[in-house]
Amino acid sequence: MSLLRFIKIGLAWMASLLLALPALVVGLLVYSFSACVKALASLMEPDFVKWRQLIEFDPELGWRPMAHLDAHYMVKRDGIHRIQTDGMGWPRADTLSEDHDVVVIGDSYAFGFGIDTGSSFADLTDRPKVKAIGAPGYSMVQGVILMRQLAHQLSGKLVVWFVYPENDLYDNLFPSVFGYRSPFARNKNGSEEWEIISDHVSPDTWVSSARIRPNMDVLAELCTASPLSDRIYAACRYLIREAAEACTNAGAQLVIFAIPNLNQLELQGRKMLSARVPQTDRFDANHPEQRMGEICREFGVPFVAGSAHLKSEDYKTWERWHWTAGGHAKVSELLRTLHDSYESGRMDTAPGSESVDAVSREAFFAPTT
Repeated sequence: MSLLRFIKIGLAWMASLLLALPALVVGLLVYSFSACVKALASLMEPDFVKWRQLIEFDPELGWRPMAHLDAHYMVKRDGIHRIQTDGMGWPRADTLSEDHDVVVIGDSYAFGFGIDTGSSFADLTDRPKVKAIGAPGYSMVQGVILMRQLAHQLSGKLVVWFVYPENDLYDNLFPSVFGYRSPFARNKNGSEEWEIISDHVSPDTWVSSARIRPNMDVLAELCTASPLSDRIYAACRYLIREAAEACTNAGAQLVIFAIPNLNQLELQGRKMLSARVPQTDRFDANHPEQRMGEICREFGVPFVAGSAHLKSEDYKTWERWHWTAGGHAKVSELLRTLHDSYESGRMDTAPGSESVDAVSREAFFAPTT
């Protein structure tokens, strides 16, 4: 290679570097800024623990949140949230007392999973004063056990039972949830009578039979009439009957609030669910509410069809299970309406009868289409 050619190549490289220099500088600045933002975020972000580090063994319920917590936990596809619990492990630092007007019992929805303690439905109103009692993963079985345990504290209160049909109804039949031993409902020797079984509950991991069907498959089947859904609703009927009896004996008023899955509220989601059943023409996204509403009417329990109150925008976009701040606000307002009905004595009338006024009718109505 001649010296002249070598010089030309060198000059061309230098020119290229000079032209690329601004881009390199900008890239370096962007990278440095991004690194600084991440470092700053890690310094400002609170330390958090996994959910399993927030719960402890309970010999009757299987597990419960630890008492006197003040910690942060991570929610997949959502972020970090603060949790505070009382001396029994239930959300907020104030323990259930005679000052509370409404007691909400249930699973992660009652717990306020995915929103900071202090911002959930239970925290948005001073009148009525609401106490939430529940934990992620609880089925209806734990709900009945809690009503029995708390009977001496429920007199004169409105008990609102949050039930999430997507998994609560199916989990009623299983002795474990994610490896945790849990109480469950079982037929008595194959008869039509049911009972709650808890002899197996211990701190040991459950390694035998487990829940095997995906939630969406089960929910799709619950939206149709089938042998499996009939069995699931039979267990549901037993547990609603037991809950109604426990609250009546305690001098409390039970109300059931059925919480729809987001897919039941969206056209695309309903199409997805209907495609999972053999006969799509038998699919009805409102079928779970209809069946639960019928059971509630049988036992004189007021029933709230969540699909009449909640919309898709009330659910988190990415996480897709739990409520946004707006959803919590809407549920808080619903609890206030229900308590007003209870205070006025209108809940003594079976839901759907002609003497229920317009406000209560809207709250209790289970869609039929």
